Amino acid sequence: SSSLRPDFLLTCASPPRLLMIEVKQTAVENAGPERRGVLEAMAYLHDLGAQLDGYPVPRALVIGWDASASPGISPIIVANQDRIAAAIDLVLTSWQEGA
Repeated sequence: SSSLRPDFLLTCASPPRLLMIEVKQTAVENAGPERRGVLEAMAYLHDLGAQLDGYPVPRALVIGWDASASPGISPIIVANQDRIAAAIDLVLTSWQEGA
């Protein structure tokens, strides 16, 4: 079995920032791509646990192709391919406000 890892990891040392990015393109067994991506992001966050202390939210971004997701502030931001820029704006705004 292979270990579960995000597709991309965006980090900054000063101030400390971490964003796990998961991209899903295909629905599987009646589960939309965003649902699978969120489940994986939740697993990453759970596995890291207390190691994430000191990093502001959001900590993960899920992009689901052809998903109906609309980005909103939460520990995991979810968007479709047409709303990536809006999702990144939410991440950066949230990080700036949490500085």
